[in-house]
Amino acid sequence: MGLLHWCTVQPKGPDSLAAVRFAVPVRISSICVFPAGAHPFANAPDIVAETEPEAFYIDVFLNAHPIPQADAKEKPRVPNALVPTLIAYAGGQVEYTVDMGTEHATRLMILKGKFTKLSIAIYGDVVSDVPPKERHEARPLPSVEPVPLSKAIDPSSSSDPTFLAKKLLALMPDAPPLPLVIRLMFCLKPSNDDWDLPDFPYLHADLESLDDEELSIEAINDLLSRPVHDEVTEEELSAFAAKVAECISSPKDSNDAYPVARLFSISASQHPGLVRALLRNMDFDSFFTAQHVDEETLLCLLQAASNVDIARHMNTETFLLTLRQVQESQKAEAPTQKAARRLADRIAEWQFFEDSLTNTQGDFNQCWNMLQDIGTEESSMAIWLETMITHDDIVAKMAKIPVKTSLSSHFPLYFRSKINLTSHDAFIALVRTLIGVASVLAVWAWTDSVGNDKSREQVSAVIHLWQGVDGYREIVNHLLLLRQLARRLSWISSDNEIPRQSGILAEKIICELAKDPQAVLNDDLVNTILQLKPKLAFITENELLSLRKIALVSDDGLPSAAEELMFSSDHPLSLRRLRTLRVSLAIVKRELVLPKGEWKILESLWEEGSPGIVQCLIDLLIGISDDLNKQFALFPPPPMNQAVAEQLF
Repeated sequence: MGLLHWCTVQPKGPDSLAAVRFAVPVRISSICVFPAGAHPFANAPDIVAETEPEAFYIDVFLNAHPIPQADAKEKPRVPNALVPTLIAYAGGQVEYTVDMGTEHATRLMILKGKFTKLSIAIYGDVVSDVPPKERHEARPLPSVEPVPLSKAIDPSSSSDPTFLAKKLLALMPDAPPLPLVIRLMFCLKPSNDDWDLPDFPYLHADLESLDDEELSIEAINDLLSRPVHDEVTEEELSAFAAKVAECISSPKDSNDAYPVARLFSISASQHPGLVRALLRNMDFDSFFTAQHVDEETLLCLLQAASNVDIARHMNTETFLLTLRQVQESQKAEAPTQKAARRLADRIAEWQFFEDSLTNTQGDFNQCWNMLQDIGTEESSMAIWLETMITHDDIVAKMAKIPVKTSLSSHFPLYFRSKINLTSHDAFIALVRTLIGVASVLAVWAWTDSVGNDKSREQVSAVIHLWQGVDGYREIVNHLLLLRQLARRLSWISSDNEIPRQSGILAEKIICELAKDPQAVLNDDLVNTILQLKPKLAFITENELLSLRKIALVSDDGLPSAAEELMFSSDHPLSLRRLRTLRVSLAIVKRELVLPKGEWKILESLWEEGSPGIVQCLIDLLIGISDDLNKQFALFPPPPMNQAVAEQLF
């Protein structure tokens, strides 16, 4: 591949068209666009690019005609076919890949777009009329060595896994500290009025502002919806906690217990000293008895238990007995019992987690269960993250652990499947990666909230790069399914009237997410996909149709999954069809673990005329196996003599 053509073109005529003609047929491999003032070639410093404006869409049309083959009997006709391609230029020096295949060439390129000047370099190969036949030469397969992730973007290889998030945050003017960003983005969530105040984001809770007459649990919770100042003293926190304890009486029913649970949930992400002061001054167990807790109260306590101090305080025989009573109560509804079970598990798993930070023989897989569960809810994730970066005890333990290996040194850690963490080094690498990724995602949410597109682009580029790295991919994609983050992908990718690099990256991130059938079962990702509208900067029309298909199947659930599994398809299966089948199978797998799930699957398949799931899966396996074998077949094998084969076996 070499340089075929360099030029600066200007559109002409009423349709604003520009043309590039080649003297001989060529096969284009890539088109490189250079911004105004750039010097494309080091050995030709007098050549300067003149592209204007900074961003625009380009419609590229190639006059494609077939290349004569060496063994062809007739010369193919040359149709007057224009093959369209859309390029979204968002500024800077960008190279766009063009896939013309091996059977076509072109001598004409037509460019259309809202540009005044366009400086491009076109790369590819000159095509001869009749290509010579190539003789096959046996060659050894090349060995592929994985490229290690640069330490600059590898939190798992740093004693401070938040270093990258802090650097990205520092690129923004007057950026707040990282712990404050995490609290505001994922836990406290400021009101629209607060965002407009001149002192934002430094609007702190005034712990001395409440009078005794207006003191109530509701007023306290409203007060703590703003962050507590990092410079607050222990005396101030103790005085506030004592005042809170005085105004709150023991609950009479679940309506009284819920506001107290919410108090601990809100406080869990605040200054570490606030929770400790509250726990010292309040009789925790008296507020939460089996008669006074419901599902909402337990879910608030579940979030609060992502804070290590609260989890430690809950780990008493009295409170654990309360949770067992709820799980065993015949009066408690199933969701309430499930919430009690999750809370009991989280309390126990914190013990395993703290032990495993320093114990090289710890129960790492039990710790992984907690991290996976915490990563499914943004408040829990943020509270855990605040604990890991602000709690003196935890920070000290992490700092003492030497950096021996990065995450890439271990087998890929699939965050939605059962994994086996075989070493302490792998566990610590996983924890550091999770801290680093979650911190960067908090910065990404902040850049989007304040509308700093340049910083949003930089953070998005890191996120998209991680999606291509084993180990990081699974963690990034798991956290991107949090409701707020999935919605931000929709918002960022929807405003692309003029191409923006951040919007292009958001589309790429969505495409990578949608490759995982389990991710497509997420309602927020489904809504994000269904809200995608042409004209898109990266996602092609065919890709958009494929994404919408799997999103609609996921949205409809089991009936659509059964219909797709029973649909008779021609082989080999297309990529779109394979993606649809994988999502359908993921839906069936999800249903199998639900109450009466197997019966519901059978009913759906019977409606489609199938005798059952086993026969359906066998038919799929046979067809897919045949398609897979054809991908690797070199020559058809001779007919098998079954009798001889049986004897040989």
